[in-house]
Amino acid sequence: MAQTINVNLTFNHAMQSNVNFVSNFKQDFTYCISRFNAKVVFNDDSKVDTPFDYHFIVVSNSDFYDSAFSTSLKDFIGDDRKTFVILLDPIKTSSDKIAIKRFVNYIFWDQVVETGESRLYRKDDKSTVHFYWERLSDIVFDILDTGNSKKGIVYLAQTDDSQNQDRDNIKRDLSDLGYLVKPEKLISNNFEESITQVKESLSNSELIIHLIPSTYSEYFSGKGLSIVEHQCNISAKHINKGGKSLHRIIWIPSDFEVIDEQNQIFIEKIQRDHEHSNNTTVLKVNLEDLKKIYRKILLGDNTLKEDNLLLPDLYVIADQDQSPLTNKIDNEAKNAGLKFGVNYKGISYNEHLKYLASAQVVILNYSQENSQWINVKVHDILKSPGLEVSKPKKKLILIKHSKDLDTRHFEMYFNEIHVVDANNLKLNILS
Repeated sequence: MAQTINVNLTFNHAMQSNVNFVSNFKQDFTYCISRFNAKVVFNDDSKVDTPFDYHFIVVSNSDFYDSAFSTSLKDFIGDDRKTFVILLDPIKTSSDKIAIKRFVNYIFWDQVVETGESRLYRKDDKSTVHFYWERLSDIVFDILDTGNSKKGIVYLAQTDDSQNQDRDNIKRDLSDLGYLVKPEKLISNNFEESITQVKESLSNSELIIHLIPSTYSEYFSGKGLSIVEHQCNISAKHINKGGKSLHRIIWIPSDFEVIDEQNQIFIEKIQRDHEHSNNTTVLKVNLEDLKKIYRKILLGDNTLKEDNLLLPDLYVIADQDQSPLTNKIDNEAKNAGLKFGVNYKGISYNEHLKYLASAQVVILNYSQENSQWINVKVHDILKSPGLEVSKPKKKLILIKHSKDLDTRHFEMYFNEIHVVDANNLKLNILS
C-alpha cells in the first residue's frame, strides 16, 4: 500500500507569481513522489489544528512587504513540527531571514558567480527547469528517507549563495551513500546562536567538508566575518580538542579564481596556522575529483596518501591558468628529460610543498598585480628545503608579463627574471 504524506501548504494567495508557482509545484510534487510509490495530500487551509505530516511555507521576498501575509506567518514561526520553507528568491530583509532560518530551507534559486545575479528555478524557464526538478526530488527524498538508519554524519558546511548548487550536489551524493548531512537548517545570523548550531552539527561527524567561494562576504552584522570562515574556525577547534581522528577538507573549486584579498588571507591562514592545518587538506580540484577523495576517506583512508605521486623536477607556480606558457615549458622540460608539474592541475597544498621540495627548477609566473599572492608564493619557495639562502643551488625563475608589475622586493631571490608573455618566452632551463 502506498504511503500517504499529508502536507499543509501556506503561501500568499494575493501574489500571482506565488500562486502560479504553487500550482505547478503541487502537480509536479505529486508526480515526483508517486515515482517512489507514495502519494501526497495537500491542505491549503493553513490552519494550525489541521493534522499534517509536513508543513510547507512558500515565500518570496515581496511577501514580507505584504503586512497581512507576513503577520499570518507568525502563527507558524514558533511551530517546531516538520516545517519546510520553500524560498522562491533571495530574502533581503534580515529580520525575516532570521525567522525562516529556524527551519529546513529549500532554495529555488541560485547566484551566478560571474555576475552576482539571481537565477530562479522555474518550470517554465528552459535554462533552470532541470534545477527545479532536482529541488523537487530533494524534498521528496528527504521526506521518504526520514527515519532510515544512516552510516554516519558528514558536516557539509553552509557556504555562500553562489555555491548553493555545488553544496546541493555534494549533499545528494552523500545522502545516496547513506550519510546524514548536517547542518540541516540554515545557520542563524545571531552570532551566539550560530556557534551552538555549528557545534551541535559537528558532534559525531566522521568528516568535515568546507566549500570556499570566490569572494568573501560578511554574514554577521558588525563582526566582519563570513559564514565560511566562522564555521572553519569552530571546526578547527573541534578537531584539535577531539579524541578521535577526524579529517577536514577545504575545497576550492578548480574553476574559481580567488582574487578577493580577504578570501586569500583567509585561505593562507588555513594553510599556515597550525590550529587550522591539523588533519586538514586544502584541495583545488573539480567537483568529481572532490567526490572521489571524500569517498576514499569515508571508506577508511583518513591519511589521503598520494600513492605513486610523481614529483616534478621542474615546477611552475602560476597566478592563473596559462596553457600557452605551461605547454611551452612542459615541452622544454621533456626535451631536457625533466618531469614537469604545475600548481593549476588540482593539487593540494601539501602536494604543492612536496613539489617545491622536489623541483630542481621553480618558475614563478606572475601575470597581474596581486601583492598578497606573490608574497605568499615567494615565502613558500623560501621555506622549502634547500632554499635557505638568497641564491640557492636550485634554479629560480621569475616570469612577469609586464614591467609595471611590482616585484622589486622579491627579485633578489631569483636567478633569472623575464619580462615577457608566453608566446615570446625563451628559456634554457639546463643552464
